[in-house]
Amino acid sequence: MMIYLCCVIKNIIKEISGKLYPFHDIYLEAFRLKKRKIYRDRIGEFILFCQTKGYINESECYYQLISLGGKYFWKYRSICAKFRDELHDNANYFAAEKIAKTIQKENQKDLKDYDYSDIRNLFVLGNCYKYTNSYELSNEEFNKIVNVYKYSTLKLQNDILIETLSEKINNNIWMLNINDADAELTKLFKFMNSNNFQLKTKAYKYGYLNYYNRRMLCNFMQGCGTEEHYHVALLKSRELGLIEYEGFAHMDYAKSIYNKDLYKALNSLIIAKNIFKKIKEPRRELDCDSEIVYVKALLEKDYSESLLSLQNICKTMKEQNYIQSYTRTCLKLVIIMLLSQNYTCTELLEVLNKMLMKNTTISSGRRHQAIAYHVLAAIYYLDNNLIQSKKIF
Repeated sequence: MMIYLCCVIKNIIKEISGKLYPFHDIYLEAFRLKKRKIYRDRIGEFILFCQTKGYINESECYYQLISLGGKYFWKYRSICAKFRDELHDNANYFAAEKIAKTIQKENQKDLKDYDYSDIRNLFVLGNCYKYTNSYELSNEEFNKIVNVYKYSTLKLQNDILIETLSEKINNNIWMLNINDADAELTKLFKFMNSNNFQLKTKAYKYGYLNYYNRRMLCNFMQGCGTEEHYHVALLKSRELGLIEYEGFAHMDYAKSIYNKDLYKALNSLIIAKNIFKKIKEPRRELDCDSEIVYVKALLEKDYSESLLSLQNICKTMKEQNYIQSYTRTCLKLVIIMLLSQNYTCTELLEVLNKMLMKNTTISSGRRHQAIAYHVLAAIYYLDNNLIQSKKIF
């Protein structure tokens, strides 16, 4: 009876071919507790061996090494941080997030004692969350950075603070917190015109150009955007020689005038795509592809070809873990399916519900929510279910 309890209920031992063996997890945990240092060293050596033999890639190797903690964390932290930044800069957000989360987990400092490298890790983590998880979670990390600068006992270079504030504004725009975004833009503008502001580093430049880009977008969303705001965003990008921000200005201006001039918007999107292709920005190029296919479908009413193109773009975005971009493209896909009139309401609801299920970008991204609910209402309207359609609106 005791052996039965150990085998079936307690998961302490197991029977194989008439012999009793300890469960692997129990045995491993006992080894970890009694031989912790030996265990960590052996695992570390094995990880490095696997990396040299090509069994695991660099990203996974560094992630696993710092996950061991102890001497491995401190020995490889700076190498991992450099690799994390490379992954982040190349839009490999999922892999960069894994490393940033592990570094953050091992960081036992109080926020007021954070140094520049600690803040940099928080920024990368927050920016990755924007693309892999939700804008809300991203802003939680960005708020920590704001608090670091507010209460820090150290004299810190404030370039990351500038970039953080601009990214918070961006997230608030996507969450339709337009009043918050507008107020923060005003604060950022005042800060940029202070004596302490200098365009020395990339972070300063990015924060500075983000201001003009977000100011343009926010103004259009409030109904007071003009061509001048667009041209100012372009001019500032050219003055600093950052061609990617010219691409952002063209792309965001295009999105701002969908309700006014789709042909003009399409031209701006094509210019933006060519810029991103030239400078090898694959995620942004995919974003432009998604918008171009969508706008062309609206203009040309060629729904069958656009559906196939959007499905392929969705597939690539999902494979690359571009979660926010994937969600936006999925919503476009459902809209084109609806416009094609080739799908039943049941089929459309099934596709939409499947996409919404356990999707954090929908739950915290109010712009995504607004589009999703508009599409849902339209589906019910098409099915002559006016009561349900009205409830959603």
